Amino acid sequence: MELKTPKRYYEVLAEYYVMHPEKADTLHQIEIDTLWDNNQYKIISGLITYLWVFSHCLKRKYYNNLIQTANKLFVLDVEHSTKRFQPVYDYLYKNILSSPTLWNSTEVQRLVLDIFSLVSKYYFYYNSTETAAGLQDFLGQTQAALTAFKDKLEYPKGHTKIHTLNMFVNEVVRQLKSSKNERTILIYLEKLQLFSGDLEIPGTKTKINLRTVLLDYSTPGLPYYPTRKMRDQAKKAIDLLFPEGKITRQATNWFFRFLSPVDLLRSWWYWIFSWLTGLLLLLQHKGSYQEKGAIHVVPLDELENELVKGAYTTENEKDK
Repeated sequence: MELKTPKRYYEVLAEYYVMHPEKADTLHQIEIDTLWDNNQYKIISGLITYLWVFSHCLKRKYYNNLIQTANKLFVLDVEHSTKRFQPVYDYLYKNILSSPTLWNSTEVQRLVLDIFSLVSKYYFYYNSTETAAGLQDFLGQTQAALTAFKDKLEYPKGHTKIHTLNMFVNEVVRQLKSSKNERTILIYLEKLQLFSGDLEIPGTKTKINLRTVLLDYSTPGLPYYPTRKMRDQAKKAIDLLFPEGKITRQATNWFFRFLSPVDLLRSWWYWIFSWLTGLLLLLQHKGSYQEKGAIHVVPLDELENELVKGAYTTENEKDK
């Protein structure tokens, strides 16, 4: 017996709108009469009509309200580490962008760039287990569709050619600049490592924007005041994506550390403790993996993960 996933109230109402389109106008008037004075009226209206808008009434006023509503709802999810509005995101991602039949609609063609930007901005949050292959397929399919309908799309001012990877990365950078949730930022910083190899960023300006935000996250203080976890993850990403400046960045980092003796001593303590933790873990693994006189070598990546995990745990306890 399969257990059905419980639905939220807005999902039930959204499905009712689609199943009874002849009652939509009446229901919409009831909404106006009862909720007009509510300062969240637009969000509520967009939330319960997100299915109906694309299937029965794709007008500019409803569409604009839906995009604004979806963005606000996704921000709530991101900042509170929840996924209450995952169905709305999945509908825009899987049923709109990934639907060849809807792309033939003139209305959808006019709106697809806005939808793609919205989906890209929250892609790593709602698809936190995405691989490089999955991301490449998504961007490749969208790029092919944009190319096929390029004469019918509404391009932003000054842009007649659009590369989906550039757009995607720009939205990710925008999300990193605006997010305040550490867990979300760590997810995005980790997933940035996917932009290597076949997913190399083509745009020079996009690379500069990405490099700038990674540099900001890899250093303490302004503008984001990143935690040690965030700084370490940002350093991994920037060293992988921009290896040509690694030595210069490290030299600059050391120079400014020497200007602040307190931070330098704190860093030295962290490194010494990490080294001791790694040594103890090595001895522990050496004993646990020793079987019948044979000693198995611990993989370096496994040891590094254990080391960092132990160091982070100690730092968190210290903060408390």
